[in-house]
Amino acid sequence: MIELIDEALKIGGKDIIEIHTEKYTIVGDIHADYKALKKVLKEREGLTIFLGDYGDRGDDPVNVYRTLLEGYINGDFILLRGNHESRDVFPHDLPDKLDKETYAKLNELWETLPICAIVNNEVFAVHGGIYTKSCSILEEDISLRDLKEEEAKIELMWNDPWENDRCVLNFQRGVGFIFGKKATKRFLECLDLKIVVRSHQPYKVLKAEQDGLLVTVGSTTVYGTDFAMIKVSGGFDDGYDLIRKFGYVFGFD
Repeated sequence: MIELIDEALKIGGKDIIEIHTEKYTIVGDIHADYKALKKVLKEREGLTIFLGDYGDRGDDPVNVYRTLLEGYINGDFILLRGNHESRDVFPHDLPDKLDKETYAKLNELWETLPICAIVNNEVFAVHGGIYTKSCSILEEDISLRDLKEEEAKIELMWNDPWENDRCVLNFQRGVGFIFGKKATKRFLECLDLKIVVRSHQPYKVLKAEQDGLLVTVGSTTVYGTDFAMIKVSGGFDDGYDLIRKFGYVFGFD
C-alpha cells in the first residue's frame, strides 16, 4: 500500500476544495467497514466526496484504504480529513493493523488532505461542523481564508451541532464546540452557501438538523446501525429536501 500512498501524496496540499459538477455523491464515516464501502461504491454516481474517518473501529482498514486511495489517485474520489486522520486520536486501531512504515506514510498523507469542500457554491462538505471562531461567530464575520487557520481546522474536524441556539464547549469530546442553528445560519450567510453536510456522528445515519440548514450522514455499520449516502443530481431547497430527493439508506445485516 506504500506505493499507493506515495502516489496520493502527489495530489494533496489544498485545505479547501471547490467543486463544480452536475452529479456527485457524499459519503460519511466509513470506519474500516469494507462491506458498507463496497455497497456505497456500487451505488455511487459522479464524483464521490468522502467526509473522513476511514480507519479505526471496523475490521478491514487495509482494504478500505487501498480502495479509497485507488479512487483518489484516479480522480474519482475526494478524501476529506476527519478527526481520526490524526495520530493524536485515542483509541487508534491503525498502528495495530499496519506496519510502522505504512502507518508513518499514512500520517504524512493525512496532513495533505483537504479539510472541507464547497460544491456548486451551495454545499459545505466537512467532517465535523462549522467554524465558530471559538463561539464568537455571531459577532464576527467568517471568510474562506479563516478556514485555513489551525484553530479552524480543529473545529471543522471536531465540532458537533445541536438544536439549542447556544454555542458551547464540546464537553462530550473534550475538543471543539457544540454549535446551534444561529451559528450555522451565520456561517452559511458569510460564505453565501445553502447547507452544511457533515458526518462525525454516523449513528445518526441520515438526518436533517437545525431547520434543514445541516445534514448528518453516516456510512458505516460499526455502531450497529443502518448506513447511508447522498447522491445529488439536481437542485434542492434545504436539508429535508436534499434527503427526500437524494438520500439513500441501506439496512444493517
